[in-house]
Amino acid sequence: MRDLVIEKTEITPSINFNVSKGELTIEGRAYSNDINRFYAELNLWVDEYLQHPQPVTTITLQLDYYNSGFYKLIFVLISKCKTVLTSDKKLVLKWKHLFDDDDSIEDANEISAILDFPIELIPFE
Repeated sequence: MRDLVIEKTEITPSINFNVSKGELTIEGRAYSNDINRFYAELNLWVDEYLQHPQPVTTITLQLDYYNSGFYKLIFVLISKCKTVLTSDKKLVLKWKHLFDDDDSIEDANEISAILDFPIELIPFE
């Protein structure tokens, strides 16, 4: 299995999913209207990775902005990755947010509550 690296654009974030380290990082802005096409490869990669995940999988999200479509994708991604917990693996979620972005903090807390899983909130400027 290969790493998944997708360069960011003005409307899509960078994707850096590292197999050997178990690190899944998404950074940038996400407001593409054609989110399904862009993230089809991401979803396939995650499905394959979860068949043989590393002992610790870390998801790091650092998004300046994201639309509701991307919020749904984040939720699905975290839901899928939470399945590693059933196989005695560890999952770490890091949600980096702009210092004063109350909406992002609220979204992270909402996902954490719905999935009953802690998300580490990390402010950045």
